[in-house]
Order: sequence, then structure tokens, then C-alpha cells
Amino acid sequence: MTDKRELEDIRNHLLEGIAIIDRLIEKETMSGEAEDKAAQAFQVYYLSGGTRKFKGKKPVWIAFPDGQREFVRTWKEAVQVILDRCLEDGNEGVLREIAGNVAGRKRVFLAKTDEHMRSPVKISDGLYMETHYDTETLLYVLTYRILDAIGYDYSGIQITTRTN
Repeated sequence: MTDKRELEDIRNHLLEGIAIIDRLIEKETMSGEAEDKAAQAFQVYYLSGGTRKFKGKKPVWIAFPDGQREFVRTWKEAVQVILDRCLEDGNEGVLREIAGNVAGRKRVFLAKTDEHMRSPVKISDGLYMETHYDTETLLYVLTYRILDAIGYDYSGIQITTRTN
């Protein structure tokens, strides 16, 4: 069952999309050029297609292969939603196994505590991911350093973005 907060979030995302389209309509009539701009306001990308394309864009929702969609406002929230789904799919044990072993030059990406993390996301009790990175790096760490390391198939995950 959907709670009131979730319905309000969905409503706010839809209103944001409507506002973008309204601004495009105000600028010009729905000529071919305006239709192109409206289509470019929202873009859908597969998470498996690389991380560079997400730079400079804002996430709107995450769509999973089973048709479930989760509305998000930030890339940090998007990472949380994807990792929550990863846990639902039975991967907590393997995530715990690699915690502390997935690290960059200065910080651990995935750990059992949030100690020494600048912007941790709590995945579950005793499991945290560092998210203090730019969009491209954050998604790179998520996909190539964490999800690939545990063999999680994210090829069907789609992210809808907006450009402003």
C-alpha cells in the first residue's frame, strides 16, 4: 500500500515534469523544435551503459526490470534505492563479505561502519556506502566496484533523468 508521503513525492515529481513542459510551451508553439526539446527534458538511460552520460543531469526515477519504479530526487537517493533492491534480491551476505575491501585511494567505498565517511548511506544495520562523490564517480563506484564485485545484474535498471 502506498503511504501519503510516497504519493506526495510522486505528485511533486509529476508537477516538476509538467512545469518543464509548460515552460517549453510558453517559449514557442509545439513545432517540431519544441517537441524535440520536450523529449530531451526527460531522458531514459540504462545503468549498464556507462556513467558519463549521467553527469549534469538530475535523477527522476529508477525503473527495475520487473516494472517497479521508485521516484528519487538525488543521486544519493538513487544509489540507496538500487542498493535496497540489491538487498531485497538476497545479496546482503555478499555485500557484507566485500565490506571494507572495496576502497579508493583515501576512503573505503563500502564498510561495516560509517566511521571516516563524509557522506555515508546506510544500506542496512552495519553496512554503509560512501556517497561523497560527483555523479559520475558515485555511479562508477556503485556499478563497477560494488555491483560487479558481487555479480549483481543491473543491466535492466533504467534511470530517467531531467536536464535542469
